[in-house]
Amino acid sequence: CRSLGPAKENNYALESLDGYIWVYSVGLLGAKTEIPVYLENETMRALRLALLVTFFVCVLSSILTFGQAVLTTLDLGLQQVDVAAVNTVTNRIYIGGGSVTVIDGATNNIIANISGANSVALAINPTTNMIYSVGNCSCVYVIDGVSNTVQATVTVGHNPVAVAVNTTTNKIYVVNNGSNTVTVIDGATNNTTTVSVGGAPTVLAINANTNKIYVVDQEESGGIYH
Repeated sequence: CRSLGPAKENNYALESLDGYIWVYSVGLLGAKTEIPVYLENETMRALRLALLVTFFVCVLSSILTFGQAVLTTLDLGLQQVDVAAVNTVTNRIYIGGGSVTVIDGATNNIIANISGANSVALAINPTTNMIYSVGNCSCVYVIDGVSNTVQATVTVGHNPVAVAVNTTTNKIYVVNNGSNTVTVIDGATNNTTTVSVGGAPTVLAINANTNKIYVVDQEESGGIYH
């Protein structure tokens, strides 16, 4: 937009250029004094919005980061702590070691200490509210999340080291490092089947959507079985 008036003293002309309005003060002899005035076009508005969003995200991130703090400290009374797991439905936290300690997530109170259920690995089925504690006895303790008692002891392979639950099928998978096997527990009956895998399996992961279980071993070039 360009508007140039007659060459009179104190007369002004407007010209839009590169996101600015240039105001020319035209003197008696035609001399021009350029006075840049900011013009907020679409590009500049988008840039300013992006900068504002970035600024507030950084501020919010800083608040959340620096706002983190230890809310409480609990004395579990355990000589050994190996694992922890959370039931997000009941808001109960399970700490495994020489026994299994149950914490109420709403109050941070210890509500149970399940002795005789030593644990090197833990898994929870929040749908059935059952907890599976892998013991050092080549067994899995099946714990009822309502009564906080051991409902069954299921024999598995030698040196079990990991456990995972498929909540869709209600199947529990235990990795037996010393037996080169995976024990599959039916959560409804606690009956078991055994699947052979590679040497010294250590960890596993489950895709509940595809019902595939992935087991990683140490002696077969890191093989993955499913």
